[in-house]
Amino acid sequence: MRYAISPISNTWNDFDRAFKELTQGFFDGPTKNQSADFIPRVEVYENQDYYGVSFDLPGFNKEDLQVEIVEDRLLVKGERKKESREENEGSFYTEKTYGTFSRSIQLPKNASRDEVKADFRNGVLNLEIRKETQTSAKRIEIAS
Repeated sequence: MRYAISPISNTWNDFDRAFKELTQGFFDGPTKNQSADFIPRVEVYENQDYYGVSFDLPGFNKEDLQVEIVEDRLLVKGERKKESREENEGSFYTEKTYGTFSRSIQLPKNASRDEVKADFRNGVLNLEIRKETQTSAKRIEIAS
């Protein structure tokens, strides 16, 4: 016996597909091109003068991190190396994560690429990206 596809199920599938396309990337937050053995938590905020980005990076050292601005994206990379142990010591149980991560965050158009402050303290990387002043519209004279 052959089963016919119900018009209702086709409509539902079309709706589901359209919703996924419409919201693609929206619920993932402001990140793109993430590659990682783990993904550190991030908070993005702004005030009148700058955009702030804060990464939770417990167990990292400043030397393990790399921060760059590439075109219109903030790129933060890092590696948490496994601590070496004596040959006869081993882990019975661990929830720690080791390895590399890379987070890329789209910057707003008015974010300065030249005025960025970075501070790493107590396992938290804080970045302040200065806002550039908005230029007003300029009228262009038309030559005759």
